[in-house]
Amino acid sequence: GKRIFTPILMIKIASQGDCFELIGPLGAGKTTFVREWIRKRAPKKVRQVVSPTFILHARYDLPSGPVHHMDWYRLKSEADVLSLGWEEIMSEPHAAIFVEWADKFPKLLPNDRVEIHFEHTARPDRRKISMRRVGRKGKRK
Repeated sequence: GKRIFTPILMIKIASQGDCFELIGPLGAGKTTFVREWIRKRAPKKVRQVVSPTFILHARYDLPSGPVHHMDWYRLKSEADVLSLGWEEIMSEPHAAIFVEWADKFPKLLPNDRVEIHFEHTARPDRRKISMRRVGRKGKRK
């Protein structure tokens, strides 16, 4: 598939230890974003990156540290999120955490995080992406 994110954008937004709240409609590029972030750091791992829609949680061990990729779309409650080991994931030092549909359970998100919004555009091969840091520097406490 086509890459839709530039390396410059990737470098600006992402660092190990951040928690990323990925918000946007189906097919807006959330999983592609995670795949490209991992590709930039560990090209050999990118083949392993799949949408977590049905598996709910995937972990990738990169040289820079662990990456957790979660999808809360199909989850019904905060208890469902906690049953996936959310507290343990949040306490893992230096882990990058990407959560698709994180806005379903905002109370579970850390105060310090990076919000990334994805939107479709008139062109099917383009997306509008906006980012903002919430809290100190987006780093988890």
